[in-house]
Amino acid sequence: MSVGAYAASRHAADATPPISPDRWRQPHLHIDVAAYAPANASMDRRSAFSQADEWRRLRAYLNVIREAHNRERFRALATRWHAEAGLFSSPSDAANHPAYQEIIEMGDVAIPFILEDLQVRGGLWFRALRQISGVNPVPADATGNALRIRDAWLRWGRDHEYIA
Repeated sequence: MSVGAYAASRHAADATPPISPDRWRQPHLHIDVAAYAPANASMDRRSAFSQADEWRRLRAYLNVIREAHNRERFRALATRWHAEAGLFSSPSDAANHPAYQEIIEMGDVAIPFILEDLQVRGGLWFRALRQISGVNPVPADATGNALRIRDAWLRWGRDHEYIA
């Protein structure tokens, strides 16, 4: 699909970029970026602005897909960790679980998901939050008090706009 054809179809109610509907669930997104390349190098000023607008729309669309993919990946890993972490006798064993470690490897994108999960289901997410963020907002006198530690992390998440 050429850029001109896509631009003409963008006014349709269901116009979407050339991505198959089930591809967003896969770990590696394959997008036909060539479909968005300019048809010719000689564009007038108006079409150059239109082209820039199309690229902005594409980037926004890809960000939505990427966030949905990350959210689903986190949910699957967190559900597995919650189900299996109860089998461990110590918090350090639970933190060494492969699913927990994979969530840590997700990096900063996992922080809002961890904080949401902490609000809803609870759990020992403190080590992951500290390792990913590089900070520890927990006051020294809250050590050992899981409720105060949870509240400190949730307050930090709201202050840094990770959660509402």
